[in-house]
Amino acid sequence: MRMLTLTFFQLNQPKIIIEDKMAKKENKSFEEKMSRLEEIVRILDQDSEPLETQLLLFEEGTKLINEIRSILNKAELKITDITSSTESD
Repeated sequence: MRMLTLTFFQLNQPKIIIEDKMAKKENKSFEEKMSRLEEIVRILDQDSEPLETQLLLFEEGTKLINEIRSILNKAELKITDITSSTESD
């Protein structure tokens, strides 16, 4: 299954570039993922893109939500481990 990402550029007119994620594997930070998710939400709220583009954005957003949730769960576990080890000292 191929994953496609939409990249938006703001010049004189908005352009959408669909990027093949299989060709370019990126390991983005939590902050970058959150920023991209916020961008996707703004675009979808505007309802100005064709349905096919909106579906691709929705798919990308869903993937980002799962990745962000995983990062936050790991952070929560780490905090729990740290606080439980300091309480037992």
